[in-house]
Amino acid sequence: MPRLLSFAPDCRPIVIRKTINYNFSVIIVGGSSSRALTAHLAAETGSAVASTEIRCFPDGEKYVRVLTPVVKQDVIIVSATYPDSNIIETLFLFDAVRRGRPNSVRLLIPYYGYQRQDKLFKEGESIGAEVVAGILDGKFDEIITIDLHAEGVSNYFRKTKIRNFIASPLIARYYNKAGIDIVISPDGGLRAVEYAKLAAHQLGCEYDYFLKERIDANNVKLYPKKVDVSKKSVLIVDDIIATGGSMLAAMKRLSELGASAIYAGCTHGQFTNDALPRLKEHAKEIISTDTIESEASKVSVAAIVSEHLFQLKR
Repeated sequence: MPRLLSFAPDCRPIVIRKTINYNFSVIIVGGSSSRALTAHLAAETGSAVASTEIRCFPDGEKYVRVLTPVVKQDVIIVSATYPDSNIIETLFLFDAVRRGRPNSVRLLIPYYGYQRQDKLFKEGESIGAEVVAGILDGKFDEIITIDLHAEGVSNYFRKTKIRNFIASPLIARYYNKAGIDIVISPDGGLRAVEYAKLAAHQLGCEYDYFLKERIDANNVKLYPKKVDVSKKSVLIVDDIIATGGSMLAAMKRLSELGASAIYAGCTHGQFTNDALPRLKEHAKEIISTDTIESEASKVSVAAIVSEHLFQLKR
């Protein structure tokens, strides 16, 4: 089971236990959005975390300084592009590192902002995911992402190699001893179903997804496509929980169908509008990864990133 993350009130990690050392190192430059993941990645790889100074001026402008020398070093920047201010911070971190004359610079984007604005839905819109890609493309030796919501987002990177990793098996491993009978996806989208399938494979159990039956203009009924959930322990997995509407509807429906226990997990826990406390009322436990730091961050994605970095060094 992946180790648990402990958080102080400001989401800084309290205790990090070093479990794996791949006998290589990079210099990790962590953004202010990713303190826990930066620390866990350092522990996994045995790498040093660069000393940085990141602050805001009174007028809201960002100030970034990388104090650790990076000349002829391999560097990985860990910085989300959400919320908006972190796009600027990521760019400033890159510029500061680049001026230090490193050997290579990679970017780990724990949560890719604007990834759900991946195509035109209405005439006159901007494609936010493509705009963000255009800002970052061509600057880095490689960009690493975790659970992009839409596969097409990676196609907007035309100059820089991008690698996307799926975290649902890590969430499943956390629940390895919970006696899960079924993993279920809140919807039947291809990526959502694949996410649930990989988690189920990790647990050695069945997987399914919810179908939606419209009752009238204002009501939709959910039901599993094929599996009977009565008296069974169910894990609901999703890539993103924002307002929690889909997850909450799925939990309530599972209760109506007689599920004996409901667990939930996601990669990116935004938990807007008090979503987390509302969801906790309907599940035995709900967790997320450290791509977005919160009290629910019980699993780190550092393991899959570390393995990728190790393969690059072989």
